[in-house]
Amino acid sequence: ESYHCGTESPVWMNGAHPTGKGIVDRVACANTGVTGECCTEQYNIQVKRCVTPGTTYYVYKLVPTSYCEAYCAGDSVPCPDGEAYNVFHRTCGDIIPLFTQHPILHPPEYDVIANEVTFTCEVEYDPEDVTAWFDVVFLFDNEEFPDVPNVTLAAGKRRAKLDASHLGLNQLYPTLPVIWASKMGKAVSCRVRSYWENTPNVTSEWR
Repeated sequence: ESYHCGTESPVWMNGAHPTGKGIVDRVACANTGVTGECCTEQYNIQVKRCVTPGTTYYVYKLVPTSYCEAYCAGDSVPCPDGEAYNVFHRTCGDIIPLFTQHPILHPPEYDVIANEVTFTCEVEYDPEDVTAWFDVVFLFDNEEFPDVPNVTLAAGKRRAKLDASHLGLNQLYPTLPVIWASKMGKAVSCRVRSYWENTPNVTSEWR
């Protein structure tokens, strides 16, 4: 699958390892994320089985890959359906970070020095787990406005801030176009979705 094995497009060997002596030709496939297609790109590689007293190992002659592709190797068993490998916990687990509580919108705070008012949306999740990422969207009467930037919380961050200047009308002069409309009188809220750092295309529902 894409976004596994520490890369966007993992490259895997399509074929079995050799059992005899000599060098064999094999095809390495890259999964670039095309639905139903696990071998979008192909590379010609070679493999040799080496036997020494007490151990057997394989030597690979690889070729350079393209784009965001990288060879994937290991002897671990794939994760069960519905689970994904978590590089932080070093084990298979939930396919997305699970958080049971709705995000908390804290009352607005006024910074005297910066002369600004901010709203803070907090996600209750283990801050030590740096692989859990969250997208935060601020809403006004449950409506999203394009002038209000979304926030991505990464690397253990759990608080997203909204500059309250987005609540007021942004228009230099009455005769000029409105840069963004006023949201005064509307109820401010926030919603959040979660995903693992190495699988940003697999997200939770907004809540």
